[in-house]
Amino acid sequence: MPATRTPHPPACRLRDTCPCADCRDPRTGQKLFQITDLPADLAVGAVRDGVPAADRNPGRAVRWEPDGLRSVHPRAWPAAHAPGAGDGRTEADQELWAAADPRGRLPEAAGTRTLLVRA
Repeated sequence: MPATRTPHPPACRLRDTCPCADCRDPRTGQKLFQITDLPADLAVGAVRDGVPAADRNPGRAVRWEPDGLRSVHPRAWPAAHAPGAGDGRTEADQELWAAADPRGRLPEAAGTRTLLVRA
């Protein structure tokens, strides 16, 4: 069976999610920069497989140009974040309903799906 190729997300999106301590607060995980702070000429300089990711699973180390930053992402990251691989938070992933539709079920505020009322 031939190998399935996973579409790669744009480089700026991968760099924007860098989990390293230079990019995220080590205690809270909050990102310490805006995507607009990334260099306009951002590019992948080198990739190395088999590097342990933060979750201790095999990962991919990426060295970024022109700033030389090194980030390590889990090997499954590209497939999970490829264009069109919805995570339940986009407009297309939401379920629309009218006030009469739920019939005994209430919209959930927590979770990956949000119910929106349409007029």
